[in-house]
Amino acid sequence: MNKYIEKPNKQEQDLIDRLNSEIQAPKGSCAKCHGLGGWTNENDQYTFCDCQKEQMFFDKCIKAGVPRKNLGKTLVDWNLKQDVWGNNLTQNALDKKGDIKVLVERYMKVLPAIVAGNPIKIIPKVGNTINITSLLFEGGQWSGKTLLGTLIAQQAIKQNLKVEFIDWSELYSDLSGFENRDRQTYWSETFANMDLIILDGVDYYEMRNPTLSIHLDRVARSRTKSGKPIVITAYPGYDKIEAGHGWSSLVASCFQISLPTPQPPKPYAS
Repeated sequence: MNKYIEKPNKQEQDLIDRLNSEIQAPKGSCAKCHGLGGWTNENDQYTFCDCQKEQMFFDKCIKAGVPRKNLGKTLVDWNLKQDVWGNNLTQNALDKKGDIKVLVERYMKVLPAIVAGNPIKIIPKVGNTINITSLLFEGGQWSGKTLLGTLIAQQAIKQNLKVEFIDWSELYSDLSGFENRDRQTYWSETFANMDLIILDGVDYYEMRNPTLSIHLDRVARSRTKSGKPIVITAYPGYDKIEAGHGWSSLVASCFQISLPTPQPPKPYAS
């Protein structure tokens, strides 16, 4: 080594070490941070790379129960022109999905205000002003109701709201019977305290379940008392569920939206 070349100081050496580690970054890693997740500037301030921010966001979504299959999707993925099999929609379905998209976009934009108790106001062509706090999407299979619920949940998480995405079958199981008291208390507290609840896939099962009725009424009353919004996605027939006035009042408080439901191709039709 040339004796006249000065040895780098600690800050310069740190930079050299970081650059060397970036050169050795694994294949397929982020082109911006080379798999490091971020970097430290000359003021020793750490900055997260966009890839790391995205992963942190996904982790929050997963913790909130958001379905992994829909992570990162947007309203663009809710095709306004074709159904899931690529068939063109009817003009009525096109118009309806367009109107729903506008409402969902507006709802997501003002979620913090809704949680704070300020509903969306809609002035219909006929009738009085409608105040919207909660939503209920009704649609059959492949209507996109779970996707819409996911998109709303993701937006709420981005806005630092406390969100719980709940699968109906799990809630149904936990609220059935008296032996699940810990879980029943958990759900009651969750419905009371979360900024936003997404209850996905509500379905009517043709069986008598009196314990479900009692506990579902309890958690529904908890949500109503909180004054905060809920988004329900449901299959046709959800209105047959009997669970007391608490549940019926919660459902009635939702602005109900009927989604266009595509028919499956003939080989799959039952």
